[in-house]
Amino acid sequence: MLLPRVLRPIHAQRRARVLPDWLLSLDRTIGSRINAHATPAAVDTALSRLSQAADHSKLWFAIGGVLFLVGGRSRSGAVRGLAGLAVASAVSNLVGKSLFGGDRPLLSDVPVGRRLRRTPTSPSFPSGHSASAAAFATGVALESPAASAVVAPLTAAVAYSRIHTGAHWASDVVGGLAIGIGVALVGRALVPTRHQLRRRDPGPRVSLPVLDEGAGLFVVVNPSSGSGRASAALDPDPEQQIRRALPRADIHVLTPGDDLAGLFREAAKQPGVLALGMSGGDGSVAVAAHAARTADLPLVVFPGGTLNHFAGAAGIDSFADTIEAVQRGEGTTVDVAEARIDGDDPITVLNTASIGVYPELVEEREKLEDKIGKWPAALVAGHKVLRRSEPVEFRRQDGPVRSWTLFVGVNRYHPRNIIPLSRRSLSDNLLDIRSIRADVSASRLRVFANLALGSYLSSWLRSVPGVGTLLAVHTETRTTMDFRVDASVAFAHDGEVREAAPAGFPVSIVTVPGQLRIYRSDRKRRRTVK
Repeated sequence: MLLPRVLRPIHAQRRARVLPDWLLSLDRTIGSRINAHATPAAVDTALSRLSQAADHSKLWFAIGGVLFLVGGRSRSGAVRGLAGLAVASAVSNLVGKSLFGGDRPLLSDVPVGRRLRRTPTSPSFPSGHSASAAAFATGVALESPAASAVVAPLTAAVAYSRIHTGAHWASDVVGGLAIGIGVALVGRALVPTRHQLRRRDPGPRVSLPVLDEGAGLFVVVNPSSGSGRASAALDPDPEQQIRRALPRADIHVLTPGDDLAGLFREAAKQPGVLALGMSGGDGSVAVAAHAARTADLPLVVFPGGTLNHFAGAAGIDSFADTIEAVQRGEGTTVDVAEARIDGDDPITVLNTASIGVYPELVEEREKLEDKIGKWPAALVAGHKVLRRSEPVEFRRQDGPVRSWTLFVGVNRYHPRNIIPLSRRSLSDNLLDIRSIRADVSASRLRVFANLALGSYLSSWLRSVPGVGTLLAVHTETRTTMDFRVDASVAFAHDGEVREAAPAGFPVSIVTVPGQLRIYRSDRKRRRTVK
């Protein structure tokens, strides 16, 4: 206790030397008025206890734990808020107080019922409690505005309690709040929020033929698609939706035994056909896309599948979006990839191609995510799949690789972990390549740890030097990818699976930038311009 008493005059002199006279005077005026204003004893006690609850950030760690258990955006907010809190606390206590310091208010001026049980003896400026509270609240708000509605009032109350109890001057609190908010905003610049990651690049705008009431459109409807979650948001009969809105379209309902690729090839040869359309899952849409590219026709995508990954990435959220684009002639160009498997003719890949456990991980996670949430579902899926699976072997130009999975995405995917979820752009002309090496020690444990950390935290840790390599996920971006599978293994692309021969097969994947034209409504872009 002797050292603080010796340093007290030094802190006071530093405060008087650093802060302007008008601010010192304002601090004294605010403190005097608060101390002179009588408040109920219950209020004084509540503010004192709240201030003490925030000691060592105990209050924020408790709230963060609850938000983490809630999951979803609240979990992301908890992770970002607690990370910002740690940085803000270090900046305010280790740097701010050393550089500025200052003496605290005299307790003799503070009513006895308001005082804290333990009087702080550290330098006054800035308020570490306020910095930690602001960093946590801002981090939560950046990810989850709903959760911030609960956290923000507590932050304001903690900040005010530091003045009310005589622990700090008003300028200390304002300085602490500024540090906390600043740390959170710098964190957002370094590590984008989920909202930033989900922002879509609208891509180049192109004018396409206006298909008045669907005239010139040949569309295939797969009635067996959409058996999962997405179908609940659609009309029970997609064919009737299209027929009502586009009565002049040529609609073919797919039946067992139909050759989908052949249907599109024949339709493209017919006079008057201006566009090809598909209502179905990603595999069917990929077949339609290949036919449209080959015939140099635009593609009309009706999100009639279960998951509609491609439609979602393109910003096509409903049948109404597609119908509006067709009637207005609005569209864009997107990248695709061409894959050659075992020397066969090229196929069009819209979303992803992969070997190994990736398709199983996604399938298992999607079975459970609606019931228990994405993060727990990924954890359960990882446990089930890794327990029963074995690594695959494939050969790249730089030598053989033993891996749990090889993932090739068309354009960059986010987050940068084992199970990427979405794309912000369909026009960056890159392949997103990820592999999970199985030839490193404790590879199963590393994969499971990556899943246990969750998509947000594992993505953040990947950016920390020396830490990302421990998570076992190797990432790179290229325009071409050539490899050979050395053993019998399934090759999956856009939800379709192809079994390999026992001798294996070569695969070559190359990006084809901007070659596919699709109808897409500019409604959101027009709304932004307004």
